[in-house]
Amino acid sequence: MTKRYLHILTLTVAATSLIALSGCATVESVEHAQSTANQALSTAGAAQQAAAQAQQTGSQALGAAQNAQQSADRANTAVGALKADLDEHKSSPVHRGPRG
Repeated sequence: MTKRYLHILTLTVAATSLIALSGCATVESVEHAQSTANQALSTAGAAQQAAAQAQQTGSQALGAAQNAQQSADRANTAVGALKADLDEHKSSPVHRGPRG
């Protein structure tokens, strides 16, 4: 998206330069071209800021996903340990006290 606005800005600046150098441009047309170039620059800056915010949000999401994966790994390890304890308990002989 930013590339598009920078491309527009480049074309607008080039057009402004050609009009100004041609000698047949009116003041109004040069002012309009400059205004368009300023607007394109402003839009490109806003797009760049939005892209930076999106990158930051993506980085935060990646961190949250990594934390969730670590929690899931710990939970799986705990379940595995409990299962091993249960299997060991099942395999050991049952000791019952005397019946009355």
